[in-house]
Formats: sequence, C-alpha cells, structure tokens
Amino acid sequence: MTEEKIHIVQDRENLEHLIINNKDPVVVSILSDNEPCKKIIPKLEQVIDENKGKVSLAKINISDSKRLSIDYEVQTTPILEIYKDGTVVDLISGVHDTCEIRSFIKNNINN
Repeated sequence: MTEEKIHIVQDRENLEHLIINNKDPVVVSILSDNEPCKKIIPKLEQVIDENKGKVSLAKINISDSKRLSIDYEVQTTPILEIYKDGTVVDLISGVHDTCEIRSFIKNNINN
C-alpha cells in the first residue's frame, strides 16, 4: 500500500486541508468499528493501491473522532466520498464488493 497516499484524519481542519490542497482526487472513507466497516477496509485499500498516483485516501474512524461525526452529521457507516478540487463529486454508503468500489473510484477519478 502506498502509505503517502493514505491519511488518517482526526479533525475537521486536517480533513479540509487535505481535501482542498490535494492535487489528486481524495476518497474520504467514513468508518466505525463495526463489522461492515472492517470488511470494506481491505477492499478499499486494494483499489486505492491499484490506482496509486491517481488518488489519495483519507480514513476517518468516527469511533475515534466523535467531533467529525457530529460536524458532518454522520448517520451511517461505511460511507465513501470522492472529492475533486475541494468539492464532493460522488458518494456511496453501505457495504460494497471490490468490483463496485473499483467502479465507483475509477468512474470518478477518470472524469
């Protein structure tokens, strides 16, 4: 896994800085410690690794970052959002297989 493209985010300022200042699209994964989130993490990291140099990953664990959960009104997890030029362009929620995650990311980073 390309570690420099994975960012653990714990506060709003850090997240906003990453989204705004990153030249590549940013996939923001909003996760918790539940089983569906634990299942999606390796799939997501695999797809990010397949697209190294084209996309960054910001991982938010709302179990560790309650303030972000409140600030962004998180009601369910997992959520995957894609940001380009500081703006969210797409999102999916719930558990998805690797092919669905791959399509979601490729469709949004290649536009």
